[in-house]
Amino acid sequence: MPDQEKMDQELLPLRKSGDFFGKMVITSGYSSPRVSGEGIVQVGVIPFLLDSSILDKALQNH
Repeated sequence: MPDQEKMDQELLPLRKSGDFFGKMVITSGYSSPRVSGEGIVQVGVIPFLLDSSILDKALQNH
């Protein structure tokens, strides 16, 4: 994402949802998956499309 302000804007609805479902933000490019302190997975679109188990791998490493 271009800057922290945009990232906060995109993550705010996920933080406020109050449910227990997994949450993911797909960004442009090749970013490797990472999990925030709130459990939100952020990953680039290329790895997301090429690896069907990307969410499982990201959560295992968290």
